[in-house]
Amino acid sequence: MDHNCDSFYNSQQRISRFPGLVYAPPLSDTRKKAMLYQVVMTGTPPEKMRWKLDIPNKTSGIIVWFLFPSAKARSILLDGEEVPYNNRISNGVTGQSIPAPVEGKKCGENRYIPVQNILEFYITG
Repeated sequence: MDHNCDSFYNSQQRISRFPGLVYAPPLSDTRKKAMLYQVVMTGTPPEKMRWKLDIPNKTSGIIVWFLFPSAKARSILLDGEEVPYNNRISNGVTGQSIPAPVEGKKCGENRYIPVQNILEFYITG
C-alpha cells in the first residue's frame, strides 16, 4: 500500500506495471517473420518503458508496433546501449526515403516513422 498521501493524491512511489501475455512461437521455415503486436494505450504513454519477453526459447521473438501521440525523438536501449534505427530505403520518389521494415534479425532492431509517430521494434527472450 502507498501510505504517503497529500490530501486526495497518493505519493505514487511505486512503479506502475502492466504485464501482458503474448504468443511468441519459434520461427520456422513456413513462417519467416515474427508475429506483430500492436500496442494501444488509452492514456499518455510514460517517458520510459521497459519491455521484457520472458520465454524459455531464446530463438523466438515478437515485433511490437507502438503509436505515440506526440512527435519526439525515440530510441531503443539494449543492455544500456542505444540501438540505431534501421537504414532508410528509397520509396520510389526522387530524394525521398522511408525507414526499412523490421525483419526480426536481432533483438533491438527498430525503426521510427516520424510523421506517423510509430515506433516498431523486435524483442527476443
